[in-house]
Amino acid sequence: MNHKLSIVFEIITIIILAALLTVIIYPKLNRTSKNSKVETFVAEVQNIYRVTKTQENKQSVVYNNGVGASTSNNTCNNLNNLLLKDKSIVYTVTLDYYGNITNLAVSNGEYEFVYKGEDLKLDDITESSAKNAKIGNSEISLSLCE
Repeated sequence: MNHKLSIVFEIITIIILAALLTVIIYPKLNRTSKNSKVETFVAEVQNIYRVTKTQENKQSVVYNNGVGASTSNNTCNNLNNLLLKDKSIVYTVTLDYYGNITNLAVSNGEYEFVYKGEDLKLDDITESSAKNAKIGNSEISLSLCE
């Protein structure tokens, strides 16, 4: 009888330890997963920036793949050599006559990066500048390319 009670006590102890480990480890794993997603998104935004800056530009132009407002002459000019890993990404990039990025809006539905200003620099695209996208409250308005 004493032996059976000892086995039951050991099983309960193992279950309690497993539950405690799960409670301690799960938030750290979840945080790591979220950080990884943000890092991947920021890398994609930086990729869009780099490819956009390599485009030869002799006029103001808008590149996009179905997001935001675009000019009538430049609707949906997809960027060449843009190898996005995340296929859910939508973007709009506006360049001025000198090739400066004056507008960059990128979203994957979970995160978004929005910049409006004079000339965006690569160093401005960071994890802290990417934010969680809220459906209905996004600064990026989605539209379809024709």
